[in-house]
This record gives sequence, C-alpha cells and structure tokens, in this order.
Amino acid sequence: MISNTILSQQKQRITSIDALRAFTLLGILIVHANNGFGFPYERIQSSVCDYLLIKLNYFFLESKCNTIFAVLFGVSFYLILRNPKNTNAKFVWRCFLLALIGLFNKLFYSFDALMWYGLWGMVLVLFRSLKPKYLITSCISLVLISLFLARFHIGDLLFGPSTSARYGADKSFLDVISYPNAVTDYLRITFNDGIFTTLAKFIFGYWIAKIGFIENIKQKLSKRYLVLIWSVFILMFIIHYIFYLKSIHNNLIETLNNYSASLAYASALLYLYYHSGLCNRILRLFEPYGKLGLTNYSIGGILGVVFINEFGLGLYKFSVTSIVVFFIMFFLLQAIFSFYWLRYFTYGPMEYIWRVATERKMIPFKR
Repeated sequence: MISNTILSQQKQRITSIDALRAFTLLGILIVHANNGFGFPYERIQSSVCDYLLIKLNYFFLESKCNTIFAVLFGVSFYLILRNPKNTNAKFVWRCFLLALIGLFNKLFYSFDALMWYGLWGMVLVLFRSLKPKYLITSCISLVLISLFLARFHIGDLLFGPSTSARYGADKSFLDVISYPNAVTDYLRITFNDGIFTTLAKFIFGYWIAKIGFIENIKQKLSKRYLVLIWSVFILMFIIHYIFYLKSIHNNLIETLNNYSASLAYASALLYLYYHSGLCNRILRLFEPYGKLGLTNYSIGGILGVVFINEFGLGLYKFSVTSIVVFFIMFFLLQAIFSFYWLRYFTYGPMEYIWRVATERKMIPFKR
C-alpha cells in the first residue's frame, strides 16, 4: 500500500509538466544523436532528408530543448520547496547527490549535464526568498554577464585546449570509461558558452512558477498568450536566420531566439494538453517517461555512446536519418518501459535511489 505521504505528493504533482519533460528529453536525445554523442565522425549526407535533419536540428532543437529542460529544473525547485518541510539544506543535499549521479554518467558520456545542474542547483537556493521582480532582474543580469564573459573564452584559459579524443573507431569501451578529461572537456565548453547561462535558466523557471503560472497553467495559457509568444518566436527566428545567411554570429540574438523558441514549444504543448482532448490522451501516454526523467536521460546518454561507437552497434557508420530514426524508436521503447514500470513501482530505478539517498531512509518502492 502506498503511504499517505506518497499519495499526497501524487495529488500535488502537475502531470502536464511530466509530459512536457518527456518531449523535451526526446528533443535532447535527437540533438545528441545528430551530434553522434560526441563521436567525431563525418556525418553521411546521402539524401535531402539527411541535409534537412541537420538543418532542422540546428534551427529548431539545438539549445532550445536543453533550455526547456533547465527551466523545468527551476520549476521543480519551486514545486519542491513550496513544501515547508523541504528546507534549503535538504535541497542542497539533493543537488549534491544529483551532481554525483552526473559524475557517474560522465564515465560514459562527456556531455551529460546532470553534474553541472547539481552544482548550480546548490547555488539556486540563494534566490529562494527573492521577489519575482528581483528574480527576473537576476536572470537578465546573469544572461548579459554570461554573454560578455563568453567573448573571452574563459574555458580555454582555465582548462586549455582538449588534448585527446575520447570517442573514435579505434577506441575501446575501456578507453572511454578510463578517459581522464570528461569533466574538464564539459567545463571548457560551458565556461566558453557563458558560465552563468544554466543558473539564469533555473532562475527563469523559478520566476515563472513564483508568479503563479505553473499552478494555474490551464487558466493562464490562453490563445492570446499563445499567439503572442509564437509571434515573438517567429520574429526572432527570422532575425536569427537573416544573421545566419549573412554569416554573422551574434550571441544575444541566438540567446533571445533560444528563449523565445523554448517558450513557444512549451506553451504549444501545454496548450494542447489542456485544450485538445485527442492531444491530451496522446500526451498522457508519455507522462510516465517524464516521471522517469532521470532514469531515461541517464540511460539515453550511456546507451547512446554504446550504440554509436565501434565497440557497440557502430551506428556512426550510418546516415544521419538512420541514426535519428533509431533513437526515436529507442525513445518509444523507453516510453513503453516507463509506462509498465510505473504500474508496479512508485518511482523509476534512479529516481528511487536518489530519493532514498535524499531522505536517508527507506521508502515504499512497490505499489
């Protein structure tokens, strides 16, 4: 029997966020697949479809899905800490454990973001008591500071250039898991792109939740709002595309485009969830995937490396289209697994370990 505490938590859970998280993780999986999970291969563009997938990935998914993922972390911060029993210290401990999980994942995949999320999550508690106007001011300030610092390539200055390749046709599984620079490779990239970028997204998500949007999504998410945010996104996309055609790289334009795209995607999915019966029935099927987000994200990164590399399935030999289709099918298999897993268990495998370690006591696992 499930305890009253767990039943209470389930009643409070906003399941539309789980559906949104599921499709965000699908987007991240496609981005990683398109980039070969770090494998330095020449992507085979044997068809128009391959070329279109690469361009669609660049314009519509890359840096958009991970923005939604980070914003949802800030939303989760609000949902967790609205319970007075969840103290700052407990959330810091929770984030420390997440960083350890991310560190373990980096044994396989250099670009796993969980370690970085855990580290900045511990800093996020400093913003817990701020009023919404100070939260959004902090978010904007951190974005601008990050864009300014990105001009100096701080990652290269602190960690130096990468001296060796982790993945390749000549690399064995032992070579991958014994690679010593997985953490510094990731930090180099994140510092170069803007050290406070992730924290800014966390704060943005916390701000969205704190102004009351998350707990009243159905009422707040009107057609007028949807038209407004999509109009902004289309405008920013056109500006970004013009800069792209002129070979002009502007970090501010890209950042505004990424934020507007992320809000547009999330708003559209949530609107369909609440206002379309057919879409609601379809999206609800993927809620279990979102509830097992930690498990699915981690397994996706680890098995992605195995599937791509020579010591696994060697998918790097195939076209971009083949690889992307393979990982979409893999996502669907994970979704089926998640659906049936939650019929028998209250948490996903890694979610359960994380929760037990956070609470430092055993909690019910089977339904």
